[in-house]
Amino acid sequence: MRFYKETNFKDTEIGRIPKDWEVVRLGELFDVLTGTTPSTKEKKYWEGGTIKWLTPLDLSKLKGKIKIDDSERKITENALEKHNLNLLPRSSLIVSTRAPVGYVAILECEATFNQGCKGLVPKISEINTGYYAYYLLHIRKALEQLSGGSTFKELSKFMLENLLLPLPPLSEQEKIAEILSTVDELIQRTDEIIAKTERLKKGLMQELLTKGIGHKEFKETEIGRIPKDWGVVRLGDIAADMYYGITAKAVNERTPLRMLRTTDIKDYKAEWDNLPFCQITERRKDIQKYFLQIGDLIISRAGTAGMSVLVDKPLKDVIFGSYLIKIKLKENVHPKYLQFFFRSRFYWDHILSGHAGSTLKNINLPVLKATPVILPPIPEQEKIAEILSTVDERIEIERKRKEKLERIKKSLMDLLLTGKIRVRVEEYDNDGREGK
Repeated sequence: MRFYKETNFKDTEIGRIPKDWEVVRLGELFDVLTGTTPSTKEKKYWEGGTIKWLTPLDLSKLKGKIKIDDSERKITENALEKHNLNLLPRSSLIVSTRAPVGYVAILECEATFNQGCKGLVPKISEINTGYYAYYLLHIRKALEQLSGGSTFKELSKFMLENLLLPLPPLSEQEKIAEILSTVDELIQRTDEIIAKTERLKKGLMQELLTKGIGHKEFKETEIGRIPKDWGVVRLGDIAADMYYGITAKAVNERTPLRMLRTTDIKDYKAEWDNLPFCQITERRKDIQKYFLQIGDLIISRAGTAGMSVLVDKPLKDVIFGSYLIKIKLKENVHPKYLQFFFRSRFYWDHILSGHAGSTLKNINLPVLKATPVILPPIPEQEKIAEILSTVDERIEIERKRKEKLERIKKSLMDLLLTGKIRVRVEEYDNDGREGK
Protein backbone atom coordinates (compact mmCIF):
# COMPACT_ATOMS: atom_id res chain seq x y z
CA MET A 1 0.00 0.00 0.00
CA ARG A 2 1.39 3.37 -1.01
CA PHE A 3 0.20 6.98 -0.79
CA TYR A 4 0.48 9.90 -3.17
CA LYS A 5 -0.64 13.51 -3.11
CA GLU A 6 -3.61 14.16 -5.38
CA THR A 7 -3.07 17.04 -7.82
CA ASN A 8 -6.07 16.60 -10.09
CA PHE A 9 -9.19 18.01 -8.39
CA LYS A 10 -12.61 19.29 -9.31
CA ASP A 11 -14.78 21.79 -7.45
CA THR A 12 -18.09 20.36 -6.16
CA GLU A 13 -20.91 21.22 -3.73
CA ILE A 14 -18.87 19.57 -0.96
CA GLY A 15 -15.59 21.22 -1.87
CA ARG A 16 -12.61 20.06 -3.92
CA ILE A 17 -12.39 16.31 -4.45
CA PRO A 18 -10.39 14.11 -6.85
CA LYS A 19 -11.66 14.21 -10.43
CA ASP A 20 -12.41 10.48 -10.49
CA TRP A 21 -14.62 10.68 -7.37
CA GLU A 22 -18.35 11.34 -7.57
CA VAL A 23 -20.75 13.31 -5.38
CA VAL A 24 -23.98 11.52 -4.40
CA ARG A 25 -26.79 11.94 -1.92
CA LEU A 26 -26.75 9.68 1.12
CA GLY A 27 -30.20 8.39 0.15
CA GLU A 28 -28.72 7.02 -3.09
CA LEU A 29 -26.33 4.83 -1.10
CA PHE A 30 -28.39 3.93 1.99
CA ASP A 31 -31.95 3.28 3.02
CA VAL A 32 -32.52 5.59 6.00
CA LEU A 33 -34.67 3.90 8.66
CA THR A 34 -36.19 5.39 11.81
CA GLY A 35 -36.53 3.91 15.27
CA THR A 36 -38.98 3.94 18.17
CA THR A 37 -39.39 2.98 21.83
CA PRO A 38 -41.86 0.24 22.77
CA SER A 39 -44.03 1.14 25.78
CA THR A 40 -41.91 0.81 28.91
CA LYS A 41 -45.10 0.06 30.86
CA GLU A 42 -45.51 -3.25 29.02
CA LYS A 43 -43.27 -5.83 30.68
CA LYS A 44 -43.82 -8.26 27.81
CA TYR A 45 -41.83 -5.88 25.57
CA TRP A 46 -38.78 -5.82 27.83
CA GLU A 47 -38.53 -8.66 30.36
CA GLY A 48 -36.32 -11.45 29.05
CA GLY A 49 -35.61 -9.47 25.89
CA THR A 50 -32.77 -10.71 23.68
CA ILE A 51 -32.94 -8.30 20.72
CA LYS A 52 -30.44 -5.45 20.98
CA TRP A 53 -32.08 -2.01 21.13
CA LEU A 54 -29.64 0.83 20.59
CA THR A 55 -29.85 4.42 21.83
CA PRO A 56 -27.55 7.47 21.62
CA LEU A 57 -26.38 6.53 25.14
CA ASP A 58 -25.05 3.21 23.84
CA LEU A 59 -23.19 5.02 21.06
CA SER A 60 -21.74 7.57 23.49
CA LYS A 61 -20.02 4.77 25.43
CA LEU A 62 -17.93 3.66 22.44
CA LYS A 63 -15.33 6.36 23.19
CA GLY A 64 -13.66 6.35 19.80
CA LYS A 65 -14.49 2.79 18.76
CA ILE A 66 -16.18 2.39 15.41
CA LYS A 67 -18.04 -0.89 15.94
CA ILE A 68 -20.85 -1.85 18.31
CA ASP A 69 -22.08 -5.32 19.25
CA ASP A 70 -24.29 -4.82 22.30
CA SER A 71 -26.85 -2.53 23.92
CA GLU A 72 -27.68 -1.63 27.50
CA ARG A 73 -31.34 -2.59 27.07
CA LYS A 74 -32.95 -5.30 24.97
CA ILE A 75 -36.46 -5.90 23.70
CA THR A 76 -38.51 -9.04 23.10
CA GLU A 77 -39.75 -10.60 19.85
CA ASN A 78 -43.20 -9.43 20.90
CA ALA A 79 -42.07 -5.78 20.93
CA LEU A 80 -40.39 -6.19 17.56
CA GLU A 81 -43.56 -7.50 15.96
CA LYS A 82 -46.15 -5.30 17.68
CA HIS A 83 -44.28 -2.06 16.99
CA ASN A 84 -42.97 -3.11 13.58
CA LEU A 85 -39.48 -2.00 14.58
CA ASN A 86 -36.76 -1.82 11.95
CA LEU A 87 -34.21 -4.59 12.54
CA LEU A 88 -30.92 -3.54 11.02
CA PRO A 89 -28.73 -6.25 9.49
CA ARG A 90 -25.10 -6.70 10.46
CA SER A 91 -22.69 -4.14 8.86
CA SER A 92 -25.37 -1.43 8.73
CA LEU A 93 -24.60 2.00 10.17
CA ILE A 94 -26.30 3.46 13.21
CA VAL A 95 -26.23 7.27 13.63
CA SER A 96 -27.43 9.28 16.63
CA THR A 97 -29.64 12.07 15.29
CA ARG A 98 -30.90 13.49 18.58
CA ALA A 99 -29.31 14.41 21.93
CA PRO A 100 -26.59 14.44 20.74
CA VAL A 101 -26.22 14.41 16.97
CA GLY A 102 -23.33 12.66 15.25
CA TYR A 103 -22.32 9.47 17.04
CA VAL A 104 -21.74 6.78 14.40
CA ALA A 105 -21.04 3.05 14.58
CA ILE A 106 -21.00 -0.07 12.42
CA LEU A 107 -23.24 -2.88 13.63
CA GLU A 108 -21.49 -6.18 14.32
CA CYS A 109 -24.84 -7.87 14.93
CA GLU A 110 -28.53 -7.43 14.15
CA ALA A 111 -30.12 -4.65 16.20
CA THR A 112 -33.03 -2.29 16.40
CA PHE A 113 -32.97 1.22 17.83
CA ASN A 114 -34.92 4.10 19.36
CA GLN A 115 -36.12 7.40 17.94
CA GLY A 116 -32.84 9.11 18.83
CA CYS A 117 -31.07 7.23 16.04
CA LYS A 118 -31.32 6.52 12.34
CA GLY A 119 -30.28 3.26 10.70
CA LEU A 120 -28.40 3.29 7.39
CA VAL A 121 -28.70 0.10 5.36
CA PRO A 122 -26.56 -0.09 2.17
CA LYS A 123 -28.62 -0.07 -1.05
CA ILE A 124 -25.76 -0.88 -3.39
CA SER A 125 -22.75 -3.17 -3.20
CA GLU A 126 -20.24 -0.54 -4.37
CA ILE A 127 -19.83 1.05 -0.93
CA ASN A 128 -17.84 0.24 2.19
CA THR A 129 -19.72 1.08 5.38
CA GLY A 130 -16.44 1.55 7.26
CA TYR A 131 -15.47 4.41 4.96
CA TYR A 132 -18.83 6.14 5.44
CA ALA A 133 -18.80 5.60 9.20
CA TYR A 134 -15.49 7.45 9.37
CA TYR A 135 -16.68 10.09 6.93
CA LEU A 136 -19.83 10.86 8.96
CA LEU A 137 -17.72 11.11 12.12
CA HIS A 138 -15.40 13.46 10.25
CA ILE A 139 -18.27 15.82 9.36
CA ARG A 140 -20.03 15.65 12.74
CA LYS A 141 -20.06 19.44 13.14
CA ALA A 142 -21.75 19.78 9.76
CA LEU A 143 -24.41 17.24 10.84
CA GLU A 144 -25.06 19.30 13.98
CA GLN A 145 -25.47 22.45 11.87
CA LEU A 146 -28.02 20.68 9.65
CA SER A 147 -30.07 19.73 12.71
CA GLY A 148 -33.15 21.73 13.68
CA GLY A 149 -35.24 22.16 16.82
CA SER A 150 -35.58 24.79 19.54
CA THR A 151 -35.58 22.50 22.60
CA PHE A 152 -32.95 20.07 21.36
CA LYS A 153 -31.20 19.49 18.05
CA GLU A 154 -32.48 16.72 15.79
CA LEU A 155 -31.27 15.64 12.36
CA SER A 156 -34.30 14.71 10.27
CA LYS A 157 -34.58 11.77 7.90
CA PHE A 158 -35.05 14.19 5.01
CA MET A 159 -31.86 16.13 5.80
CA LEU A 160 -29.89 12.92 6.22
CA GLU A 161 -31.14 11.42 2.96
CA ASN A 162 -30.18 14.59 1.10
CA LEU A 163 -26.74 14.89 2.66
CA LEU A 164 -24.09 15.10 -0.09
CA LEU A 165 -21.23 12.61 0.18
CA PRO A 166 -18.14 11.76 -1.85
CA LEU A 167 -18.11 8.43 -3.67
CA PRO A 168 -14.54 7.15 -4.21
CA PRO A 169 -13.88 3.87 -6.04
CA LEU A 170 -14.82 0.90 -3.81
CA SER A 171 -11.26 -0.41 -3.62
CA GLU A 172 -10.12 2.98 -2.30
CA GLN A 173 -12.98 3.15 0.21
CA GLU A 174 -11.92 -0.26 1.54
CA LYS A 175 -8.25 0.72 1.90
CA ILE A 176 -9.09 4.00 3.65
CA ALA A 177 -11.36 2.19 6.11
CA GLU A 178 -8.66 -0.43 6.68
CA ILE A 179 -6.01 2.20 7.46
CA LEU A 180 -8.23 4.11 9.89
CA SER A 181 -9.45 0.93 11.62
CA THR A 182 -5.83 -0.14 12.09
CA VAL A 183 -5.12 3.13 13.89
CA ASP A 184 -8.29 2.60 15.95
CA GLU A 185 -7.06 -0.85 16.96
CA LEU A 186 -3.75 0.64 18.11
CA ILE A 187 -5.63 3.26 20.15
CA GLN A 188 -7.83 0.57 21.71
CA ARG A 189 -4.79 -1.58 22.54
CA THR A 190 -3.15 1.43 24.20
CA ASP A 191 -6.36 2.07 26.17
CA GLU A 192 -6.26 -1.53 27.41
CA ILE A 193 -2.62 -1.17 28.50
CA ILE A 194 -3.48 2.05 30.39
CA ALA A 195 -6.45 0.38 32.11
CA LYS A 196 -4.40 -2.69 33.03
CA THR A 197 -1.55 -0.55 34.41
CA GLU A 198 -3.98 1.59 36.41
CA ARG A 199 -5.44 -1.57 37.97
CA LEU A 200 -1.90 -2.66 38.81
CA LYS A 201 -1.19 0.71 40.43
CA LYS A 202 -4.38 0.57 42.46
CA GLY A 203 -3.43 -2.85 43.84
CA LEU A 204 0.15 -1.77 44.50
CA MET A 205 -0.96 1.33 46.37
CA GLN A 206 -3.25 -0.71 48.61
CA GLU A 207 -0.47 -3.21 49.30
CA LEU A 208 2.46 -0.82 49.73
CA LEU A 209 0.66 1.83 51.78
CA THR A 210 -0.65 -0.67 54.34
CA LYS A 211 1.82 -3.61 54.30
CA GLY A 212 5.02 -2.03 53.01
CA ILE A 213 7.91 -3.98 51.50
CA GLY A 214 8.90 -7.37 52.93
CA HIS A 215 7.49 -6.95 56.45
CA LYS A 216 6.70 -10.01 58.56
CA GLU A 217 5.74 -8.39 61.87
CA PHE A 218 2.65 -6.21 62.18
CA LYS A 219 0.72 -4.37 64.86
CA GLU A 220 -2.85 -3.24 65.37
CA THR A 221 -3.43 0.52 65.41
CA GLU A 222 -6.38 2.89 65.57
CA ILE A 223 -6.63 2.74 61.79
CA GLY A 224 -5.87 -0.94 61.21
CA ARG A 225 -2.97 -3.38 60.87
CA ILE A 226 0.38 -1.92 59.75
CA PRO A 227 4.06 -3.00 59.89
CA LYS A 228 5.52 -3.02 63.40
CA ASP A 229 8.11 -0.29 62.80
CA TRP A 230 5.62 2.10 61.12
CA GLY A 231 3.76 4.84 62.92
CA VAL A 232 0.43 6.62 62.76
CA VAL A 233 0.73 10.40 63.04
CA ARG A 234 -1.46 13.43 62.49
CA LEU A 235 -0.80 15.48 59.40
CA GLY A 236 -0.38 18.57 61.56
CA ASP A 237 2.52 16.88 63.40
CA ILE A 238 4.56 16.22 60.25
CA ALA A 239 3.90 19.60 58.61
CA ALA A 240 6.39 22.41 59.14
CA ASP A 241 3.61 24.79 58.13
CA MET A 242 0.08 24.69 56.70
CA TYR A 243 -1.92 27.69 55.54
CA TYR A 244 -4.57 28.97 53.13
CA GLY A 245 -3.73 30.66 49.84
CA ILE A 246 -3.95 34.31 48.91
CA THR A 247 -6.91 36.18 47.43
CA ALA A 248 -6.24 36.98 43.78
CA LYS A 249 -8.15 37.08 40.51
CA ALA A 250 -7.32 35.59 37.15
CA VAL A 251 -6.97 38.11 34.32
CA ASN A 252 -6.63 37.84 30.56
CA GLU A 253 -3.77 40.32 30.15
CA ARG A 254 -0.15 39.40 30.88
CA THR A 255 1.01 40.18 34.44
CA PRO A 256 4.15 39.31 36.43
CA LEU A 257 2.27 36.54 38.33
CA ARG A 258 0.48 33.32 37.54
CA MET A 259 -1.94 31.58 39.90
CA LEU A 260 -2.83 27.98 40.73
CA ARG A 261 -6.57 27.58 41.31
CA THR A 262 -8.74 24.65 42.41
CA THR A 263 -9.89 24.21 38.80
CA ASP A 264 -6.28 23.83 37.64
CA ILE A 265 -5.82 20.63 39.67
CA LYS A 266 -7.11 17.59 37.81
CA ASP A 267 -6.28 13.96 38.52
CA TYR A 268 -3.51 15.01 40.94
CA LYS A 269 -1.78 17.08 38.27
CA ALA A 270 -1.54 20.69 37.19
CA GLU A 271 -0.55 22.10 33.82
CA TRP A 272 2.05 24.44 35.29
CA ASP A 273 2.87 26.07 31.96
CA ASN A 274 -0.78 26.99 31.27
CA LEU A 275 -1.77 28.66 34.54
CA PRO A 276 -3.64 31.99 34.20
CA PHE A 277 -2.09 35.38 34.83
CA CYS A 278 -3.43 37.03 37.96
CA GLN A 279 -3.61 40.14 40.08
CA ILE A 280 -3.46 40.11 43.89
CA THR A 281 -6.46 41.84 45.41
CA GLU A 282 -5.03 42.34 48.91
CA ARG A 283 -1.84 43.98 50.14
CA ARG A 284 0.44 41.50 51.93
CA LYS A 285 3.85 42.04 53.48
CA ASP A 286 4.37 38.27 53.60
CA ILE A 287 3.69 37.74 49.87
CA GLN A 288 6.75 35.48 49.45
CA LYS A 289 5.14 32.66 51.45
CA TYR A 290 2.49 32.28 48.74
CA PHE A 291 4.96 31.51 45.96
CA LEU A 292 5.14 27.81 45.09
CA GLN A 293 8.38 25.86 45.46
CA ILE A 294 9.51 22.31 44.78
CA GLY A 295 8.20 19.97 47.48
CA ASP A 296 5.10 22.02 48.33
CA LEU A 297 1.98 19.89 48.61
CA ILE A 298 -1.20 21.73 47.64
CA ILE A 299 -4.69 20.55 48.62
CA SER A 300 -7.98 21.89 47.33
CA ARG A 301 -10.37 22.90 50.10
CA ALA A 302 -13.36 23.44 47.80
CA GLY A 303 -14.48 22.24 44.38
CA THR A 304 -13.02 18.74 44.33
CA ALA A 305 -12.18 19.07 48.01
CA GLY A 306 -9.21 16.98 49.09
CA MET A 307 -7.67 16.77 45.62
CA SER A 308 -3.91 17.38 45.81
CA VAL A 309 -0.94 18.19 43.63
CA LEU A 310 2.78 18.10 44.36
CA VAL A 311 5.04 20.85 43.05
CA ASP A 312 7.72 18.71 41.40
CA LYS A 313 9.44 21.26 39.16
CA PRO A 314 10.92 24.76 39.62
CA LEU A 315 8.25 27.44 39.14
CA LYS A 316 8.78 31.13 38.55
CA ASP A 317 6.35 33.65 40.04
CA VAL A 318 3.47 31.23 40.65
CA ILE A 319 1.21 31.78 43.67
CA PHE A 320 -1.71 29.68 44.95
CA GLY A 321 -5.28 30.89 45.44
CA SER A 322 -7.35 31.23 48.58
CA TYR A 323 -9.34 28.02 48.05
CA LEU A 324 -6.15 25.98 48.32
CA ILE A 325 -4.03 24.89 51.29
CA LYS A 326 -0.25 24.65 51.18
CA ILE A 327 1.58 22.00 53.22
CA LYS A 328 5.30 22.40 53.82
CA LEU A 329 6.61 19.13 55.26
CA LYS A 330 9.21 18.37 57.89
CA GLU A 331 12.37 16.52 56.88
CA ASN A 332 11.13 13.12 58.11
CA VAL A 333 8.47 13.01 55.38
CA HIS A 334 9.09 12.33 51.70
CA PRO A 335 6.72 14.61 49.69
CA LYS A 336 6.04 12.05 46.95
CA TYR A 337 5.15 9.40 49.52
CA LEU A 338 2.62 11.71 51.14
CA GLN A 339 1.22 12.65 47.71
CA PHE A 340 0.60 8.95 47.02
CA PHE A 341 -0.96 8.60 50.46
CA PHE A 342 -3.38 11.42 49.55
CA ARG A 343 -4.31 9.43 46.44
CA SER A 344 -5.03 6.24 48.39
CA ARG A 345 -8.38 4.69 49.11
CA PHE A 346 -7.59 4.94 52.82
CA TYR A 347 -7.32 8.74 52.61
CA TRP A 348 -10.57 9.15 50.65
CA ASP A 349 -12.72 6.41 52.19
CA HIS A 350 -11.63 6.46 55.80
CA ILE A 351 -10.72 10.12 56.25
CA LEU A 352 -12.46 12.53 53.90
CA SER A 353 -15.79 10.71 53.56
CA GLY A 354 -15.95 10.43 57.32
CA HIS A 355 -16.08 14.22 57.61
CA ALA A 356 -18.75 15.01 55.04
CA GLY A 357 -20.49 11.89 53.81
CA SER A 358 -19.99 10.51 50.32
CA THR A 359 -19.48 13.93 48.75
CA LEU A 360 -17.03 16.24 50.45
CA LYS A 361 -18.11 19.87 50.00
CA ASN A 362 -15.11 21.51 51.62
CA ILE A 363 -12.16 20.90 53.89
CA ASN A 364 -10.45 23.22 56.36
CA LEU A 365 -7.17 23.40 58.26
CA PRO A 366 -8.38 21.84 61.54
CA VAL A 367 -9.82 18.83 59.70
CA LEU A 368 -6.69 18.46 57.58
CA LYS A 369 -4.31 18.80 60.54
CA ALA A 370 -6.20 16.04 62.38
CA THR A 371 -6.00 13.61 59.45
CA PRO A 372 -4.15 10.39 60.43
CA VAL A 373 -1.21 9.48 58.19
CA ILE A 374 0.47 6.07 57.98
CA LEU A 375 4.19 6.85 58.20
CA PRO A 376 6.97 4.34 57.42
CA PRO A 377 10.65 5.21 58.05
CA ILE A 378 11.83 7.66 55.38
CA PRO A 379 13.99 5.11 53.42
CA GLU A 380 10.87 3.00 52.91
CA GLN A 381 8.79 6.07 52.09
CA GLU A 382 11.29 6.82 49.31
CA LYS A 383 11.20 3.24 48.02
CA ILE A 384 7.39 3.13 47.97
CA ALA A 385 7.27 6.49 46.15
CA GLU A 386 9.86 5.26 43.64
CA ILE A 387 7.87 2.10 42.82
CA LEU A 388 4.58 3.95 42.39
CA SER A 389 6.25 6.77 40.42
CA THR A 390 7.62 4.17 37.98
CA VAL A 391 4.10 2.87 37.38
CA ASP A 392 2.82 6.45 36.94
CA GLU A 393 5.55 7.11 34.37
CA ARG A 394 4.49 4.02 32.44
CA ILE A 395 0.88 5.22 32.40
CA GLU A 396 1.97 8.68 31.25
CA ILE A 397 4.03 7.18 28.39
CA GLU A 398 0.98 5.22 27.20
CA ARG A 399 -1.28 8.28 27.49
CA LYS A 400 1.09 10.30 25.35
CA ARG A 401 1.22 7.43 22.86
CA LYS A 402 -2.58 7.46 22.71
CA GLU A 403 -2.63 11.25 22.19
CA LYS A 404 -0.14 10.89 19.35
CA LEU A 405 -2.21 8.13 17.71
CA GLU A 406 -5.35 10.27 18.01
CA ARG A 407 -3.56 13.16 16.30
CA ILE A 408 -2.41 10.81 13.53
CA LYS A 409 -5.95 9.50 13.10
CA LYS A 410 -7.41 13.01 12.90
CA SER A 411 -4.86 14.00 10.29
CA LEU A 412 -5.40 10.81 8.26
CA MET A 413 -9.16 11.30 8.32
CA ASP A 414 -8.80 14.83 6.97
CA LEU A 415 -6.39 13.75 4.23
CA LEU A 416 -7.77 10.37 3.15
CA LEU A 417 -11.53 10.85 3.46
CA THR A 418 -11.43 13.94 1.26
CA GLY A 419 -8.90 12.65 -1.27
CA LYS A 420 -6.13 15.17 -0.49
CA ILE A 421 -3.89 12.15 -0.11
CA ARG A 422 -4.74 9.08 -2.17
CA VAL A 423 -4.22 5.42 -1.44
CA ARG A 424 -2.55 3.72 -4.38
CA VAL A 425 -4.43 0.43 -4.59
CA GLU A 426 -2.16 -2.15 -6.17
CA GLU A 427 -3.56 -4.68 -8.60
CA TYR A 428 -2.44 -8.27 -8.46
CA ASP A 429 -2.26 -11.01 -11.05
CA ASN A 430 -4.01 -14.30 -10.42
CA ASP A 431 -0.77 -15.86 -9.13
CA GLY A 432 -0.44 -13.13 -6.48
CA ARG A 433 2.34 -11.12 -8.09
CA GLU A 434 1.95 -7.37 -8.27
CA GLY A 435 0.71 -6.27 -11.63
CA LYS A 436 1.80 -3.25 -13.62
